[in-house]
Amino acid sequence: MRCLVTFKCSGTCYYIQAIDGLVVNRHRSFVDVLSRSIAACVSANAFGIIMTSTGDDEARGLKEMRAAIGSTIVQNEASCMMPGIPKEAISLGGVRHI
Repeated sequence: MRCLVTFKCSGTCYYIQAIDGLVVNRHRSFVDVLSRSIAACVSANAFGIIMTSTGDDEARGLKEMRAAIGSTIVQNEASCMMPGIPKEAISLGGVRHI
């Protein structure tokens, strides 16, 4: 079993929780699951950052964070060795700062 990490809140306390590694976006996307859980409970007390990587799955979680909390950052595409996720996050409208 592969576990994923989610962010939870109870009143004013925040904690992380390991959950069964369900398949999300064709594989076990731990960053996407974590980003979505942060967007769901943290509000303006957090920000999301995506650095160089391949694929596109984490971009969706960042977009949800952008909608919920507004503060999201991606690495400049020109400086990325693998710009897949930053490029997709930008095209989805999930980025406030580059």
